[in-house]
Amino acid sequence: ASDYAARELASAGIDRVARVPLGVDLEHFHPWRRARAAQTRAAFGLPPHQPLALYVGRFAREKRLDLLLRAWPAVRRRTGARLVLAGEGPDRARLAALPEAEHAVWIPFVTARGGLADLMAAADLLVAPGPIETFGLAVLEAMACGTPVLAADAGGAGELVRRAGAGATFAPGDATALGDA
Repeated sequence: ASDYAARELASAGIDRVARVPLGVDLEHFHPWRRARAAQTRAAFGLPPHQPLALYVGRFAREKRLDLLLRAWPAVRRRTGARLVLAGEGPDRARLAALPEAEHAVWIPFVTARGGLADLMAAADLLVAPGPIETFGLAVLEAMACGTPVLAADAGGAGELVRRAGAGATFAPGDATALGDA
């Protein structure tokens, strides 16, 4: 689905690799949803005027949410932004036990595409800290909603941000670089 994934497969000895990028349902993921950000924030119990940074996805070690949580106190002090983590996964309990996790807003997995698109459009930034995304569908969906993205400068997510110019990247695995970006 990305040049990154194609290179990984080729380096594993897989012949005849073809890159076939994924797409987004633009009827659901569209900037028009930003017009109802206030209603969406209220529906999810989010602050109406505070800047919001959002992570959407599976809570698993390779997503590097520990890095995001470590970086966030400095970001919060400098910007006043609130971190929202939406999803579920095997690493949730470990992440929730981290001291930095108490300041994040935790939202369960959003099953409705329209609700997810509303949430992405109501955020000021989507953060994708994992360096090994094979594509980064949440990144593409957020960009389709008009929400800029901060991604690790690696993997499919970083590739999407660099190609689109719809956000910024940071050095993978570097909490300070994430916070600065």
